[in-house]
Amino acid sequence: MNQNGRSMIEMLGVLAIIGVLSVGGISGYTKAMTKHKTNSTAEIMLTIATNIQGISLRSKNYPDDLTAVAKKMKAIPNKALSGSNLVNPFGGSIQLGGFGKGSIKKYFYVAMNGLPKNACMELATGDYGSALVYAGSGIFSNSVSGLANQAPENLKQSGAVCNNVGASGAYCLKQVMSPTLATKGCNCTNAGGCNVAIVMF
Repeated sequence: MNQNGRSMIEMLGVLAIIGVLSVGGISGYTKAMTKHKTNSTAEIMLTIATNIQGISLRSKNYPDDLTAVAKKMKAIPNKALSGSNLVNPFGGSIQLGGFGKGSIKKYFYVAMNGLPKNACMELATGDYGSALVYAGSGIFSNSVSGLANQAPENLKQSGAVCNNVGASGAYCLKQVMSPTLATKGCNCTNAGGCNVAIVMF
């Protein structure tokens, strides 16, 4: 009887240890997968930006939607294509378009939508050289005109600047975004709903 009791207690102890190890393993796996997806998202974003910069457009007036041009010129990595859609590793959309005030769009953007908050934070605080980096909530294309009105008109000639553009997000030009500013920009739920974009010139 006592022996059976001890065996049951031992068995419950083993099950408890297995449970704790499983939870730790799942948590570690989830973090590793998120890190992998974040790195892959950054790689896709930079690859597309570099490829579009290599495309010779007759005039530097980029269309509002660059997707068709980018597809035609093979500027999109295969892993970002899902049928006719552009999809990032987190399952959110990828948007490409012209950036600037008025009808002349001298610059272009590559945006990753549907990001979880931690991925948004990591991507927003990356070093993208002289690019303008934006972090916000929702879909980036909804913020383009507001950001174009906030950002310096001539990005090439402008000095380094960072700014919080209220509820719509935050941006940095020619300098790395601080975690504090990224927190204001990545104002979304942990599950998704953030976006990060780079504006190239």
